[in-house]
Amino acid sequence: MRTTRIQRYTPTGRNHQRAQWGCGCVLAGAFTVLLAFTLLYMFWPTLTGAALQVAGLDRIGDTGSVFANVTVPPTAVVQNASSPQQVTVNLGQYGGGTVNVDQQHVDFVTGSTESGTRIARASFTEAGLIAICVQQSPICQGGNNQYRNVSLDLRPSGAVVYADVNAGGFMWQKVGVVLQLDSSRTYLNVSGIDINGGLYDYAMLPADLVGSVDEIARVTNDILRQLAVEAGGTQYVLTDIIIDDTTLTLILQ
Repeated sequence: MRTTRIQRYTPTGRNHQRAQWGCGCVLAGAFTVLLAFTLLYMFWPTLTGAALQVAGLDRIGDTGSVFANVTVPPTAVVQNASSPQQVTVNLGQYGGGTVNVDQQHVDFVTGSTESGTRIARASFTEAGLIAICVQQSPICQGGNNQYRNVSLDLRPSGAVVYADVNAGGFMWQKVGVVLQLDSSRTYLNVSGIDINGGLYDYAMLPADLVGSVDEIARVTNDILRQLAVEAGGTQYVLTDIIIDDTTLTLILQ
């Protein structure tokens, strides 16, 4: 099974413009860092009917098996929790800014652990993640003649980001990008492409598409690595990502 993981990445030229776009999506979404939506920006619009021919892809299993027998760790309990209305997001080389916390779409609290360590917890439901994307990005605002119906299926320690892709003329094909957390639970790997429940090796796609997926995976994880949030005078950095069937939770300490 092919997976893509973070390597240090410094964007330049055209790639830098793409990375900047992804950064903007994160900031506007109030550090909603299930950055698969960034992946869509480059990936879906360039998938063609030829690329979607199942005969040209190597089926490596069933998508469901990727998430089978995965134990999701318990979500950290926040003692003396408070809900700040405004936080400052810092993404290192990718910029930063102050954002208002929309508690309708994110359950964001700060406080302490049982041992007294300062902690922040941000939890998003599938509906909340999509709602933020609809508000902030054209990706989720109905699509175009190349892709439409973007949706998200959270899975234990991962997710599948779906969209209907124009496979030529009036034919549309539902395709998903399968994402998994690695053992550190701070990086996302691209494990393959989902078509009708089957898991396919995206390395069999045209080379430019494979390069696009690899590039965005690198940028995505570079942003995760640099993510820091300041709330109430305390700065927090990402230490854990917890995903179950309904909720994506970021733990920052």
